[in-house]
Amino acid sequence: MSIRNFCVAATLCAGLAAIGVAQAAVQVTKWPDDVPCDAISQNPDGSYTLNVAITLVNGDIIPAGLTFQTTDEYSVWTTKCGG
Repeated sequence: MSIRNFCVAATLCAGLAAIGVAQAAVQVTKWPDDVPCDAISQNPDGSYTLNVAITLVNGDIIPAGLTFQTTDEYSVWTTKCGG
């Protein structure tokens, strides 16, 4: 197998793997109150990270991977999901 073919095959496999683990966005009516607890993870420093993208009813999207600490989101999620 040539290096070019190997690179194409590796890229294809990586792309298919990424598609397999991608999660659909969660739609919420009221931010941050309606975000389900399983859509966020609490980090060791107490902050929260979004595990999935959040789609608001107005069409705005809050991307997965954002971290929130000492914000309104943090207060709501600590009360709702524990902390």
